[in-house]
Amino acid sequence: MYAYVCDMLLRLYFRFVEFFAGEYPQNIIVMFKKVLAFVAIAYASASAAWTTETAREELTRLKEALSERMTNQGKTVDPANLVELYAFFKQATEGDKPAELSAGMDPRKFMMYTGWGKKAGMSTDEAVKGYKTIVKALGDVE
Repeated sequence: MYAYVCDMLLRLYFRFVEFFAGEYPQNIIVMFKKVLAFVAIAYASASAAWTTETAREELTRLKEALSERMTNQGKTVDPANLVELYAFFKQATEGDKPAELSAGMDPRKFMMYTGWGKKAGMSTDEAVKGYKTIVKALGDVE
């Protein structure tokens, strides 16, 4: 929807300039450019938030389905896969991990945090794909 609005505003701007360039004062054209820039920034922000929120919903759904399947089969996920699942989930939903480490962190949390750090720079899409790959390897959860 936002892409459509931005596209329409851009087309409107070019038609405005084409038809009325000599007839309107320059300040109206400058104002229109500022509005267009604001809409483009709003679109970029909204689409980034939408991607993160969609990733969170999708991964949460997969996590619940995997948990239910493993419980029904009486199985558990091995620690290495848990670390990878955590790292992909955090990377997809929050991006790169914060730089600071807590000195009193227990070993389990340290492993999870370190795993997340290894995914630094990975895009949301790549992290979601990685998460889905591990979930598929653990059990056919769609």
